Amino acid sequence: MPALKFIAAIGGVLACAMPALAQDVAADLALLESRAAADPELGRVMEALRGNRSTQPVEQKLEMTVERAFLRDGALPMHYRLAGQMRIASNRAQMVAEILRSDLDGDWQITRDELKATLTQHGRGNGGSAAAFVLGDADGNGVLDTTEIKQAVEAMQRDQGHLRGQEAMPRLFDLDDDGILTRAEYDRAVAALKS
Repeated sequence: MPALKFIAAIGGVLACAMPALAQDVAADLALLESRAAADPELGRVMEALRGNRSTQPVEQKLEMTVERAFLRDGALPMHYRLAGQMRIASNRAQMVAEILRSDLDGDWQITRDELKATLTQHGRGNGGSAAAFVLGDADGNGVLDTTEIKQAVEAMQRDQGHLRGQEAMPRLFDLDDDGILTRAEYDRAVAALKS
């Protein structure tokens, strides 16, 4: 019996130490709606998830969206902020690699001649280098240097803002706003949206 009292006491201490989250559906829905009202990106997510209820149940729409965007392995909890940063970094690395395919002499610069050679090779182009050249040769000297490559990649990433927006739904559902979407938070958000 003393062991049970100890476990009960520890449970009470842990419950007091953890941040209190709203446990009822109405409170969870109010929290989701207030976040959506305060942040246009979250508002668009909320609208998309709640819209067209008659054609597709909310939970089915949520499962498809979350699985496609984040949970490829189906695992929760999910550190969505880190996952988003990693996706952006991976995309940036792919852009840099695409551009540097035209750096035939390995000097970390791309000349017009290198670009022409890679664009005509085997009838296949290097769209990344061409786009970078168009966006990046700021001084007009016919050479993309490392600073101009970096600026071109940043410009191309701004055009791909959807990568940053992919964390909006997990951010909306992260009821304690700690950057981690847990299964409990996910289930509660789904229940709130279904109400």
